[in-house]
Amino acid sequence: MTESKAEIYGRWAEQLYQNGYDPLPLKGKKGMSGWTTFSMPDNEFERAEYIKKHKTKNIGLRTGELVVIDIDEEEPEKIEIINQVMLQCLGPSDFIRIGRPPRKAYFYRTKTPIRKLQTGGVEILGVGQQVVVAGIHPETKKPYSWPNESILDATLEDLPITTEDRLLNLNSALRDVYQFKEADEPVTYLAAEGARNNSLFNYLRERALEVGSYNELEHLAFQMNETNIPPLRASEVISVVNSVWKNRISNQIIPPGEQFAKFARKEHNSCTPDAFYLLATLKYTRDLEVYTIAQEATANYLGWGKNRLREALKVLLDNKIIFRVGEKCVPNRPRNAYLYSFHPPKHQ
Repeated sequence: MTESKAEIYGRWAEQLYQNGYDPLPLKGKKGMSGWTTFSMPDNEFERAEYIKKHKTKNIGLRTGELVVIDIDEEEPEKIEIINQVMLQCLGPSDFIRIGRPPRKAYFYRTKTPIRKLQTGGVEILGVGQQVVVAGIHPETKKPYSWPNESILDATLEDLPITTEDRLLNLNSALRDVYQFKEADEPVTYLAAEGARNNSLFNYLRERALEVGSYNELEHLAFQMNETNIPPLRASEVISVVNSVWKNRISNQIIPPGEQFAKFARKEHNSCTPDAFYLLATLKYTRDLEVYTIAQEATANYLGWGKNRLREALKVLLDNKIIFRVGEKCVPNRPRNAYLYSFHPPKHQ
C-alpha cells in the first residue's frame, strides 16, 4: 500500500469515536458537506461501514471545547516570541501537531468555547472550525506528526485546560507582538491622566507571576511608563511597583480571570518557595483527578531549568502534597509518562 493510500481514517476513526470525538473524514484539509453537524453512527455495524467507506481519508476534529492555537509562521525569531507569549498566557501543552514545519498547532480544551480569533499568522480555532489531526499533508505529501503526546490516544479531558479570558488575553498579546514586529517600534499605551496609575497597576499585576525579582518588576514598570502619555513621576511608579510586589509575595496575585486556589497550612509550611510556586501553577492549570507534568514544557512556562523543576517536584512528592499514582504510554517516547494527583492512590 502506498503512503498516499494509507488507511488513515480506517486506522484511527473508531478509536477517536471511543475517546468521545466525532472524527471527520477530510479530503486533504477540506471537510465534507455537513461536517459542522456530523456525528458518527451509534450503531456499531453502520459505524464500521462508514469508516470502511472513508478509510483512506484524512481525519479532522471540530473545535469548540477543543481549542487549537495554529501558528502559521516561518521566521524563527517571530515563532520564538509567539511561543513565549503563548506559554505565558495559556501555560504549556504537550499536544503539538506538526504539518508543514516549522508551523505547529497546540491543542488545549476549554469549558467556555469562543469563536475563531486571528492575529497575523496565528489562529485561535474555536466554534465553527475544524482541525486536521491525522493524515497526509496536501503540500508536503508527508504524514502529520505528534512529537510528544497525541490527541489520537487521548480524550478531551487529557488536554490542558484554558479559559475564555486567557484566550482573549493571548489574542490581545499577539496584537502587541505583531504591531511591534511590523511597525518596528514599541506599543504605546495611551492612558488618561487620572487612569495612569490604574493602567500601570493592572499591567504589572498581569505580569507579576512571570518575573523573578522586584528589580525585574521595577524594570517592566519604567518600560511601560515610558509609553504612557504623559509619563508618571518616578516616585509614583515606585509606589505602584511596591504595591504590586507586596501582593506578589503575599500570594495575592492570580492569573487573569482565575479564582483563588486554596492551600492547606501543611502545603505552605512544607514547601520551599519553588515548590510552592509549582504547586500554585498546578492548581491553576490542572482540574483533573489525574494529570501529567510535562517537564520541558512546564520548566519553560515557569522560566526554570529542568533540574530546578525536578527539585521542586521532589519536595511536593516527598511531603505528600502531590502523589505519583501511575504511568501513561506516550507515543514516540521510550518511557512512559508519570501520572500525578492531588490525592493519594485509593489503595493507600
